[in-house]
Amino acid sequence: MIKVTLSFDDGRKDNYRVANEILAPMQLPATFNITTDYVSGKEARGIPCANQAMNKEEVVNLSRNALIEIAGHGKSHHNGFVNLMDGVKELKEWCGLDKMGIASPNSQLSEKELQRERGRYKKNEICYVRTGVRCLHRTFIKRCLRKINKQIHSGKISSWVCRESLLSKEDNYILNSIPVLHYNTLDEVKKIINDAVETDKSCILMFHSILKEGEDFYRDLWSWDYEQFRRLCVFLKEMEEKKMLQVSKTMDIVNNICEMEQKRGETGL
Repeated sequence: MIKVTLSFDDGRKDNYRVANEILAPMQLPATFNITTDYVSGKEARGIPCANQAMNKEEVVNLSRNALIEIAGHGKSHHNGFVNLMDGVKELKEWCGLDKMGIASPNSQLSEKELQRERGRYKKNEICYVRTGVRCLHRTFIKRCLRKINKQIHSGKISSWVCRESLLSKEDNYILNSIPVLHYNTLDEVKKIINDAVETDKSCILMFHSILKEGEDFYRDLWSWDYEQFRRLCVFLKEMEEKKMLQVSKTMDIVNNICEMEQKRGETGL
C-alpha cells in the first residue's frame, strides 16, 4: 500500500497547533523537521522566517507522541554538513532519540551531491535525507506550467509537474517531496495524491505554515490555509478507510522500502 507523509519544516508555532487541533483528533501521523536555533530563539544567520517558532518544550512534547516523527532541519537553516549534524545532535539530546532523518533546508542539497556524500550521512546514523521536487525532464516546460498554474489551478498540470517527485520502491534514502504553497488549491493536492495511488508510488507533502485567514503571514508563499489543510486530512482519512493509502511518518516510508527490498532478496526476485 502506498504511503503519504505530511512533512512540516522549520518548527513553526502554528505547526504545533495543527498537531494538537487536527492531527491528534484524527490520529494522523506526521514528520516535523526542526531547525534548533530557530526553536531556541537564537539570533543566528540563516533563521528560516519571521514567523513565531515552537519552543523546546513543545518539540519535546511532540516527540513523545508515537504518531509524530522529529527530524533534523539544521542547527541554523543551511545545508553545511556540520550544521546539519549539530542540529541532529541537539534534537537527539532534547528528545532522547537515536535514529533520525534530515530534511534539507530550502531543499538545496542536490541529488548528485547527496549521492556523493551518502556514505558520510549514513556513517553519522542519518536514516534518510529529504529534499524537494525532482525535475529530470522538460524542466523549462515545467517551470512555465507552474507559473501558468498559479492562475488556472489545474490538478492535471500539478500532478504532471510533480510526478517525478513521487517515490518508487527504489527511493530508499534520498527522498523527494512536493511543496504545498499558498496558491495551491485543495483539488490540486488531491489530484497529486490520486496520481500517487494510481501509479502505486508514495508521496511526501512538504508544508511550512498552516494559518487561518487574517493571521500574520497568512498570504506568505510558504503558508497554506488552515481549513484547506483540515479538509485534506479528512480526505486522507477517508482514503485510509478505503485502504487506498496509508498516512505515515517519513521514516515509515524508508522502513517499508527496506523491508520490501529484504523480502525480494530472500525470495531471489
